[in-house]
Amino acid sequence: GISAESIYIYKTPGQDVILPCGTAPRSDSTCSIVTWFYSRDSSDTIAEVYKGNVEKSSSRAARLSLDSSCSLVINNITAEDAGLYTCRQKDDVNQELRVLTTSSSPPDADPKRDGNVTIQCSLSSYNYVRCQRSNIRWVDETGAVLPGQRFRHNLLRQFDCTSVLTVKRQSGHNRRYSCQFVDDQGNVRIKADYTPVFTRGKSDPGKIIHSTAVTELCLLVG
Repeated sequence: GISAESIYIYKTPGQDVILPCGTAPRSDSTCSIVTWFYSRDSSDTIAEVYKGNVEKSSSRAARLSLDSSCSLVINNITAEDAGLYTCRQKDDVNQELRVLTTSSSPPDADPKRDGNVTIQCSLSSYNYVRCQRSNIRWVDETGAVLPGQRFRHNLLRQFDCTSVLTVKRQSGHNRRYSCQFVDDQGNVRIKADYTPVFTRGKSDPGKIIHSTAVTELCLLVG
């Protein structure tokens, strides 16, 4: 059968995620009746776990495992892990992993001098995400909302929405910029922080600090 429940899980690169497989039978400690399918998009579905065993041919085999309840564990996730995961046993349990990725581009100028840094923030997903300019929000360390310079919604391969912000590095200023994905109800589902780093008067491009906005980044829709 097909479960009517949809689960959306939000993560950032480098984190681990556990995708539950409903109620696993207690008598089956090896998960021998469980198969996990992964769909990068609607035209491409592969079995990552077959009858309780991780497929050795998978490029992600070293990062995949099953726990005692047959949940799929993915370690050190990347944007490429975004997609639809289906656990098949008695019923199908569908879950979509959405990954928020942040990267920065330092200027070509002398790194000892102040300059501009371009920060790009993207949410990768499987299904269509309602993605307008208001869904990706930039804020500074005071909580003030900043306008992103460029915004695009890419429908190629994976769905993703991207916003770009250009900021000025200024030594002596304790600045922090956060990219937030906000749903239509105004809830922050996940965020990533960017903090410029300065040492002895010299600046480097800064560091990306990924953090979750809430304890459980799951949205269940019946």
